[in-house]
Parts: sequence; C-alpha cells; structure tokens
Amino acid sequence: MPNPAIAMAALLALTAGLMTAIRIFQRRCSPHPEWSRKLMHVGTGLLALSLPWLFESPWPVLILCAAGATGMGVIKRAARLRETVGCVVGDVARHSAGDITFPLGIAAVFLLSEGDCLLYTVPVLVLTFADAAAALVGTFYGLFRFETPGGRKSVEGSFAFFVVAFLCIHIPLLLCSDGGQEKAVLIALLLGLLLTIVEALAGWRGLDNLFIPVAGLIFLRAMIDAPVMELVMQEMVMLSLATGIVLFRRWTTLDTNALLGALLVGYMSWILGGWQGILASLVLFLNCFSRGGCPPTGELEVGHGQGASHR
Repeated sequence: MPNPAIAMAALLALTAGLMTAIRIFQRRCSPHPEWSRKLMHVGTGLLALSLPWLFESPWPVLILCAAGATGMGVIKRAARLRETVGCVVGDVARHSAGDITFPLGIAAVFLLSEGDCLLYTVPVLVLTFADAAAALVGTFYGLFRFETPGGRKSVEGSFAFFVVAFLCIHIPLLLCSDGGQEKAVLIALLLGLLLTIVEALAGWRGLDNLFIPVAGLIFLRAMIDAPVMELVMQEMVMLSLATGIVLFRRWTTLDTNALLGALLVGYMSWILGGWQGILASLVLFLNCFSRGGCPPTGELEVGHGQGASHR
C-alpha cells in the first residue's frame, strides 16, 4: 500500500481539483444545478471506493472524512467561498446537509466493514450511483410525487434508485462472492428494495447520504451468509407485506411515509421475531384503520415535468 500521508494528500488534491473543474464547467455551460451537485457526488463517491485499497488503518480515512465535512461546512458559511466553489453543491433550491453527511457515511461504512472490501464497496456504490440516478430522474422526469420528511420525492426517482441499486449490488456479488448467481439476484432484489425505502424515508436534509450506506452494510452483512431458501422466504414476506399495504392503504389513516415505514418495520419484525413479530406489527397496523374508510393524507400527486420535485 502507498504511504498514507501521500495517499491522503493525493485524495484531497483530487477532490479540490474535481470541485474546481465542475465549477469551471458550471460557469461555461450553465447546467441545471442538480447536474453539478451530482457530478460532485459521483466523483467523490468514486474516490471513496479506493479507500480500502489505499489504507489499512481507519485513522487516515477518519481524518480525510473529517476534513471533508469540515471543509464543506466552511464553504457553506464563508460568503466568498459559497459564491464561488460552493455553487457546485449549493445552487439547488432545497436546503441540504448532504455534502457534510456524505463523508460521515463513508467513514461509518469503512469502520463497520472492518476491512471487508465487498461489504464496503456495495453500499458505497449504491450511495454513489443509485442516489444520483434518483435525484436526476426525479428532477427531470418526476411526475408522480409523494411527500416525505424531507419534502417531495417522485415515484420515477425511486424506481430509478431501485434499478441502479440492483445493478450496484448484483454485479459485485456475482463477481466477488461465492454464493452463485441465484443468491446474488435474491440479495440484490431484497436489498435494493429495502434501500429504496430507506432512501425515501431518510431524505430529510441529506441524511440519506448517511443512512443509505450504513443500512446497506448492515442488511448485506445479515444476508450474505444466509441460505438461499431463507432469502426466498424473506422475499415472500416482503412481497406479502407490500401487497397487503397497497391493497389496504385507502382504509388506513397512515400517509405514504408511514406506510413505507410500516413495510420496513414489518420486515424487521420478521427478521428479529419471526411470525410473532409480524403479528405484533399487524396489530399495530390494524389499529390505524379508519372506520369510514377515509383516504390517507400524502396521496400521490401528478406534477408538471422538470423541477416539479426536488427528486
């Protein structure tokens, strides 16, 4: 491995160079602000993918991520910097701390993966590419929107997240694990769906940049050694929960966010408590039924094209 100090200096220089290059592109071509923000997102994500091959100890990674989060905080608060290089990530209309939580998420995954390159790489790939795809598709093509704790998101953006997340999970598992193609597909389907729900629920002020990689690592670690039949059972439980929620959503007092949360809680109840856990969650869900069958708040709304949703 290279000298840690040299590797750290190189990564910091590449990050600064990337931000400068995107700012030059921004001034010359005047792209939509989301393009500049996601170019920086993908670029730093690609740099982060190299960390397990550059550093054995977590300390250089923690220092780099702390420096990155601190640097972005300074840029957002210093007027001169905010109006120059800060425009790369700060020109979007919504308020977000995603540029600060991004390095925190990378640091957390590096620590939790404990040197396992696969456990590190898969969540970072999902964060890098699936999150960017969701934002771009939702911004430019999002028509069917729903309310989330962080604002409005789109069905199209969530679908894009799931498709890209599936590929980011399936391909590394297929190439780097010994579970076989069938297991790689099952894990990619289940984990992709779970992280799509996490992304929809954890988008408040950019916290998805922290929760997506951490949840991805935790779920992947639980799935990667599971037998195929157990994964099939988990898929069936998840499909049954989703079908039940879709069929009965109009008779509950829960909004879209709560229904997505109920789906996630139901799955976790099955993992932790089996059928007893599912029954306990079902009782809570039934308590949210309205006698008159009134529709829940937070229904899907049809937008009007580009810019209708923050994602």
